[in-house]
Amino acid sequence: MNTLWSVAEGFASGNALAELKRTEDSVRQGQNHYLTAVHQSGQIWECLGQVQRVLEAASYATFSFSSRCIFALPPVLLAYASTNQWGGQNLYLIYDQIGTLCQVASLVSSVTLVIFGNVAFGVASITFVGLGFLDRNGILPQEARRIIHITTYPLFLITGLFVGDIFTQLFVAANLATLAMNAAWGTSPALGTVPVQRTTVSPEQLMVSRHQDLSPEPLHLRYDALPPIPNIDIGTLNTLCAAIDWSSGSHQEALERRLTQDPRWRDRYQGRYAPDIYLKNQLRLFVHSVKTETILEGEPVNYTVLHNYLKIIADLMPRLDENSRADLLLKLAIDGGEYCGSGKFNTVSDAYLSIASESVTPLPLEIKVLTHLQLQRIRIFQDLYRQIEQATPLNRAAAGIIDHLDIHNYNLAVNLIGGEFGLPNQGAAEDAAAHVDPILLLAVRQIPVREMFYNFYTTDRIIESLEEAIGTPSLPFPEVYAWWGSWIERQELSEAEKTALRASLSQGELYGQSLEEDAVSYVEGECVNRTSLAKPFVKAMLLEMGILRRSTHDNNH
Repeated sequence: MNTLWSVAEGFASGNALAELKRTEDSVRQGQNHYLTAVHQSGQIWECLGQVQRVLEAASYATFSFSSRCIFALPPVLLAYASTNQWGGQNLYLIYDQIGTLCQVASLVSSVTLVIFGNVAFGVASITFVGLGFLDRNGILPQEARRIIHITTYPLFLITGLFVGDIFTQLFVAANLATLAMNAAWGTSPALGTVPVQRTTVSPEQLMVSRHQDLSPEPLHLRYDALPPIPNIDIGTLNTLCAAIDWSSGSHQEALERRLTQDPRWRDRYQGRYAPDIYLKNQLRLFVHSVKTETILEGEPVNYTVLHNYLKIIADLMPRLDENSRADLLLKLAIDGGEYCGSGKFNTVSDAYLSIASESVTPLPLEIKVLTHLQLQRIRIFQDLYRQIEQATPLNRAAAGIIDHLDIHNYNLAVNLIGGEFGLPNQGAAEDAAAHVDPILLLAVRQIPVREMFYNFYTTDRIIESLEEAIGTPSLPFPEVYAWWGSWIERQELSEAEKTALRASLSQGELYGQSLEEDAVSYVEGECVNRTSLAKPFVKAMLLEMGILRRSTHDNNH
């Protein structure tokens, strides 16, 4: 019995060290100093527990609880110094190696325990620390790494809860609280997409659409807003990047401006590489890691969605003008590059939404409308997230320590409450670091998120956002008129009736109603008078696209 318990303890300790190190490597890629310190402190605490076993076996004095707490403080101090950019490259060199030193100390302690006779604990710990090392360095086969990534987190929770010490149990309890809240609220970070469900709008229904009560169709939050995936090599992105002269005035200014916002460049690479060389290297690393499925920091379980996004971007990018191509390549290289798998996911989904809104891209109007509405929902959720940040005094007090705008903290909120709102959430679902933040949990409880979201995402707001977009490069009028031309062809009408409707459409009318009307939009806070699609036709379009549905009463939820 004692042997089995020692095996369980060694398994729990080794697995915890491996899992904490893997997550640390992920969050450190994005310069998240707070989460890096949390996971480094966790490794120090776990490592000191193993060292304590060695001291006990050798009959030496052991660590007190307070001394272990003191030993766990250096990562916090280094994180604070790094956040304030103190110490330069030497500081980062020390900061980066804390986790590695813990892994080495664990191996030494485990081997010593084997020598002292505690073979069960030592071998179990060595096994899992060693597997973690092989995993993080890409030595194991891809399928083996995938299994490890699926299983190590739940095993960490189970073993940490039953055989971990007080620090590990508190960490596990916070994780379980997050998962429990997610389950209680009925949200899912991995809601599957469904194809667009078209609703037929007949000419008779078109005529009365002005007076119909409509409400959002909940299913449209899950519509697949991706076009067919092209058969293209994503290495094309490197070729497109090489074709741009990054030393020219506008491109050089854009590159330098983006680099000032990149903490990896600012903290680690500035002065070591020319800006354009750094840019090209980062893009090559990004493309290569996706093609070869070797994202070693925060590795996704499924590369398919990530690869498909990049295929679509690589296929559509040559259609953009050079400035737009340069902006998109900057985003992919600087925001993706060496960052973790979750950061790459968020970068490519943002890049796709950006390119889908360009008028020169040959995407169906339904896809452009869906991506436009997805952007609206992202903005609403981001506004809610800012309110969550300020929801409690504790959260406000932590603002100087925790970067709540960091991708991992944002992903935690997406996983917790964003799954039902139709947000791009593949990166959040794959983010191993987006499991727990007790301070954010306390804040989320203070905000009625669902009610607030649907108070903003109403039928009227959906219609207004389309009215504002139609007639702009995002949703140009020729594509809207082409959509109505195809609507005519779908109707069960005689050829003479269709011919008359085509002629009427060419004059900007259908059934005696003008398709266009004056509208007001706001550009950078200024009121601009412009022309948009008339509201009855906007409502009919959204109804047929399955975004709105008929309602028997006034219901905007």
